[in-house]
Amino acid sequence: MKPVAPEKPQEQRDERRDAKSFKAVDRTGKRGYYSAKKRCLLNERFVKVTATGFGSGYAPFMPGTVGTLIAVPLYLMFSFLSWPLYLLSALAFACLACIISGEAETIFHEKDAPRIVIDEMAGFLCTMFLVTPTAAHVLWGFIFFRFFDIVKPFPARTIQDRLSGGYGIVGDDLVAGIYGSAALAVLMKFWDL
Repeated sequence: MKPVAPEKPQEQRDERRDAKSFKAVDRTGKRGYYSAKKRCLLNERFVKVTATGFGSGYAPFMPGTVGTLIAVPLYLMFSFLSWPLYLLSALAFACLACIISGEAETIFHEKDAPRIVIDEMAGFLCTMFLVTPTAAHVLWGFIFFRFFDIVKPFPARTIQDRLSGGYGIVGDDLVAGIYGSAALAVLMKFWDL
């Protein structure tokens, strides 16, 4: 006869067998198994690559700024489109960014993780709507977008705090993009850029 191992309490068995749980260390340093509240629906590698702006979100300093730099070539590709097609493409990108950001939040187990920069890319595309692609316009659009993204004027912070998942992550950047676009339009009108 084989010796029978003593049974573990029901709570421990269920917690460790749960396929949706993961072993991690929380912010207080406590180790244990934590339940993933939601499963990632898209391919995890695809989500990580797109959410981090092809890895730019892993930059050790200012990942949002580096992610916005990655959006410049994307803007230059979009800038050759007619304005209705640019608008449609930017809206589609913003919708994709909402989905990807929500999934990335699940993967990274962190709300609005700094390495998620696809939202900055969507916001920068919003800032550059109806702008001629010149070096001065791109530079000032970049500066204005980053300023408003960091400052988060009303209602950007409210959107970020009150909307859940990808909508909150991307929503504040779209508001910053609208503010940046308005500031850039004023600068172009009065400074003749």
